[in-house]
Amino acid sequence: MKLPRRVAVTGSLQPHAGSHRQPAAVLYTSYLDALEQAGLAPVPITPAHSAAAVASILSVCDGLVLTGGADVDPARYGAAPSAALGSVSGARDELEWRALDHALPRDLPVLGICRGAQVLNVFMGGTLYQDIATELPDAMPHLQDGSWAARTHDVSIVADSLLRRVVGADTIRSNSFHHQAVKELAPGLRAAAHSADGLIEAVEAPRHAWVLAVQWHPERRAEALPATDPDRRLFDAFHDAVAQHGA
Repeated sequence: MKLPRRVAVTGSLQPHAGSHRQPAAVLYTSYLDALEQAGLAPVPITPAHSAAAVASILSVCDGLVLTGGADVDPARYGAAPSAALGSVSGARDELEWRALDHALPRDLPVLGICRGAQVLNVFMGGTLYQDIATELPDAMPHLQDGSWAARTHDVSIVADSLLRRVVGADTIRSNSFHHQAVKELAPGLRAAAHSADGLIEAVEAPRHAWVLAVQWHPERRAEALPATDPDRRLFDAFHDAVAQHGA
């Protein structure tokens, strides 16, 4: 029996969980479901893991997934917090900085989802809009009120991008659950998609074998989608990159 390749998946820390109000490591199971459906074995890493544990786990993984979550601390990109900044987690930021410190030098495939796109951009030297609605009042709504998986706006894919090769389309429909976005694009990254208002919806790192991050949540419908759907194709392409790295 051929075992699936392992990929590290970042999670969060809930400080006061359950009836005993104790710290708990948390991660939506939709990420795990989508990765397993794509033929991968997800291994959670969280702020509760030590630096040594994170390094050990990544040493036996062939990919990294940066998941959604709280806002990135603006101190990471040299900015003061705005009044519209949401909750931040220094421990979560530190976890993902450590993970990228291990993953990128090994050229591990990296898939970023929502916050993951913002983390990748800041890690590589870019900045963020701390709150789209207040900083860009003419922007379209990006923090949708709809259901968990509803797709609410179109995303235009850059023609010669990795993302275009992955999804096989010039335009896709996406869900949208973010109030932050890429402001100054980091050196070493390129924009791979935009919304109609010009905001960057995906980034990729051409100098690496496979590093791609999107602002939407492809995992929220993956189990119910046909194999030709762009979100399924994104996870399948990540699987192929992980398998190639592992080989």
